Amino acid sequence: MRVKIFCMLFILVTSLIILSMNNLYVHNEDTQSLLSLDELLFDFNELEKNFCDNHVLAIGRGSENIKEAFQIAKSNITKPMTIPEFSVFLATFLAQFNDGHTQLSYIASGPEIPLIFKIIDGHYFVLNGNGYIPDGSEIIKIGNVKISSIFESYCKQISAENIYWKMEQFEERYVEVSKVISLGGRKTLTGGISIEYLYKGNIQSKTISQNAFVYNQYNDFDRNSILYSNDINLLIKDDVYESCGYSINDDFILFRIASCVLDKNYITTLDDIFFSLNEIPTSNLVIDLRGNTGGDSSVADLFIERLKKYKKDTHNSVDIYIIIDHKTFSAATYFSVLIRDYQLGTIIGQPTGGKPVSYGNLQEYCLPNSKLSYTISNKFIRRPDTSRNEKIALFPDHVTLYTIDNYISQVDCDLIKIKELLMKQNVN
Repeated sequence: MRVKIFCMLFILVTSLIILSMNNLYVHNEDTQSLLSLDELLFDFNELEKNFCDNHVLAIGRGSENIKEAFQIAKSNITKPMTIPEFSVFLATFLAQFNDGHTQLSYIASGPEIPLIFKIIDGHYFVLNGNGYIPDGSEIIKIGNVKISSIFESYCKQISAENIYWKMEQFEERYVEVSKVISLGGRKTLTGGISIEYLYKGNIQSKTISQNAFVYNQYNDFDRNSILYSNDINLLIKDDVYESCGYSINDDFILFRIASCVLDKNYITTLDDIFFSLNEIPTSNLVIDLRGNTGGDSSVADLFIERLKKYKKDTHNSVDIYIIIDHKTFSAATYFSVLIRDYQLGTIIGQPTGGKPVSYGNLQEYCLPNSKLSYTISNKFIRRPDTSRNEKIALFPDHVTLYTIDNYISQVDCDLIKIKELLMKQNVN
């Protein structure tokens, strides 16, 4: 019963996070109807007005460059488009501003290929082949198109602050068959797609039939159940999926924050953690921000406030370890940055998908004719240590190297690294 409820709640929470933070990706029943030139221009003008009225880039010294960018894009709207075509056009336009919070939902124009990828050092591995391609295989081509070319094409549509967020966003999607065809790929005579891949040292080829194609848009549930498998143990309380939770281990307290939500549960969890730190024989606190796409930045501010109070009241030290990955974004990146810049702890994992200095505080809109939804950020978030403003990501003190087998087998290399550091600390 608990697992069933968890699954339903996890899907709901994941969907809400996607709707709030990601470059939205939805299907539309009416993908072939054309929007007239007047309808397209009206929608584009609406987007321009909302952008120029709210985004920091349009208000400062670069406002003339922004106006010029809109004029150039508008001049390329010369004929009617389908909603999917227009959505890709607008997503590509907004992606040039390198703001992961300012983005548009692009419409899926057809079926997708049922493979979940994990990019490691420029190689595209199968995290879950759904029985069609062996898990752990390295993909070379799809429909005779290099997988790297497919990735680069999607990158043009993804609003992001760095390459790590683009990788993350690509991994969360099933590849559209139409995308492969648009890049010169081809279907088989029976309508399937051929996959060329490397498995156990041998290059192999297999056709995925059109009957196996999916319309699931995002693969978040299946992907997260592999990458963040421990969440089911930490975040379920009384059959409710919470945004955070904790566990007490022999050498540390593990504080999992899956999303930055400032609610009663978060405040209660902080109370419990600081009480426990004062009662048990450990000062080690591991804060897991992997997969956290953000939310309320006050979550980080409250933690810092409570940490200072705890140290002042108890005169105890707290050894903090933060775990981050490419999906650590927005308010979760901000949380990590505060720990780094105030020199409060050690960062473990992989570079964040969000920049330490970035735009934020998004507002949601919907275009009147195409009904495409989009978000625009209206604030600029600075970090405490301004000497590091140019960093494209928050880079960990200790980079954790995963293999595809580690991911598939759900080996937590980040926690293993922390345990190694604690052992060295104890020896010293």
